Amino acid sequence: MEEDSPLLTPEAAQAGGAAAQVAPAAAKTSSNGHVADKRPRPDDARTADARVETSYLGGFGATPSAEKYRKIEKVGVGAYGSVFMAENSETKEIVAIKAASKKEDPVFGGFPLSLLREIGILRSLKHDNIVQMYEVAHTPQGDPLIVMEFCQASLLELIYSQKHDLSFSEIKYIIRQVLDATNHLHQRGILHRDLATKNVLFNRSGEIKVCDFGISRVAFGQDEELGFLPAKGLEPPNMIVSLPYRAIELLMGETHYGPALDVWSCGCILAEILLCQTGRRQPFFGGDPENPNKTPLMYVEEIYKICGKPTEETWPGLCKLKGSKDHNSVKVNNAKMHREQGDEQTFLRQWFRKSEGKPADTKYCLTESFFDLLGSLLTLCPKSRVTAASAMQHPFFTKEKPMPEWHAWHWALASADIPRGDDMKKQRAEDGDARQLLKQLSKDEGFLAAGDEASEKPAKSIAEKWREEAEKKKQQELKRAASMKQQTKAQASDEKLPPGWTKHWSSSKQRYYYHEKKSGRV
Repeated sequence: MEEDSPLLTPEAAQAGGAAAQVAPAAAKTSSNGHVADKRPRPDDARTADARVETSYLGGFGATPSAEKYRKIEKVGVGAYGSVFMAENSETKEIVAIKAASKKEDPVFGGFPLSLLREIGILRSLKHDNIVQMYEVAHTPQGDPLIVMEFCQASLLELIYSQKHDLSFSEIKYIIRQVLDATNHLHQRGILHRDLATKNVLFNRSGEIKVCDFGISRVAFGQDEELGFLPAKGLEPPNMIVSLPYRAIELLMGETHYGPALDVWSCGCILAEILLCQTGRRQPFFGGDPENPNKTPLMYVEEIYKICGKPTEETWPGLCKLKGSKDHNSVKVNNAKMHREQGDEQTFLRQWFRKSEGKPADTKYCLTESFFDLLGSLLTLCPKSRVTAASAMQHPFFTKEKPMPEWHAWHWALASADIPRGDDMKKQRAEDGDARQLLKQLSKDEGFLAAGDEASEKPAKSIAEKWREEAEKKKQQELKRAASMKQQTKAQASDEKLPPGWTKHWSSSKQRYYYHEKKSGRV
């Protein structure tokens, strides 16, 4: 998914969207009436440990505002530089700092236009569900420092975690906050143009924040007489929105795009959250987990498979779009066509109840209200697609139980950390290995059920091979732990102690303790 990130510059193409993993650490009263605690310092234990271990790193720069920040650790890489966890030495508040390099824009020259736009947009936005920018400072070399809120994880990391589960009311809560932020942007004529699970940030207290406005634009206006007025000079549709969340009109080559593209992304996020809770950890239109979609044509085929194929009657003007002729394949031609507008709901219901989405329906008992909302978010014709403001008032949120709610008490008791960065990638690789094993075993069970006795041997060999691999990994972990223990003891043996003091290793607590023979103190 990172390879498909939207790009305005070559640097952004290589950097990906890791900056989306930075988020706020606080809780305020959200716009939907839910109240959270006043902003505390992050309660993550590793934050406190990292602050002590890296206190010698010093500050960022020479300006008074920059010197008060002390780096703790690097948490991501963005399009124009790195993102750090840092501490404000005056207020002791943990923040996120995007340390952007002062590179020339390869297209226009001069200071990166995308970075200037992000700073300008963040300055103009004040909303509970949008990441807040505190200030802009600079290093001695003149590189800009963008100081923002910090949080514990991104939504992508949360839903990919195997040790954390979301209730249906919490899923409602999350997607409603995302819609609320999207509506706030659209009211000001701003298109985010890269809404994705990696760019939605999460705190255990229930805060949901949209971030990463690097390719956002003030892109349209609404006039009482003239209606929708798009801005001129907008980037081509293939240069915006990560491919898994790219709206169908963009895939078809629509250049006069508008707010509907962000609404489509919200629908993709909602469906992805549901599927991830059932073990299918990939984007909604990602395709076969063993052979995921990677090209615009593959995504068009998947969209038509799940939502149905539009016609000129259900999507006026479709035939005039360049993509309607370019995206031509056997799967596109054989896709079932819509009979009338609104058929997306019918196709989605069938996919969730009789096809690959059935596990989500089994777990959450999906209702007609859900299918109506998802169908309206993923309506193929952009002019018929629901607005973010209307979606927030849908009965799915306002009338149907369970109501949107964040169970803060549950997350306060959760002890497991959410895998981030490399840990998340390692977990995804393990998921892939397990998925392949289950797929192979299911095939072998099918042969056994058919009465093929010869298939019994391959099934046994696969199970034995899996056990051998698991045992091998276990032994490797034990060796690694033993090696680290020996290194720690070797380092400790070189330590000089005061007269009368001895040092002992505690196997139960996995740490050293010091003992004075004369007084018996520990």
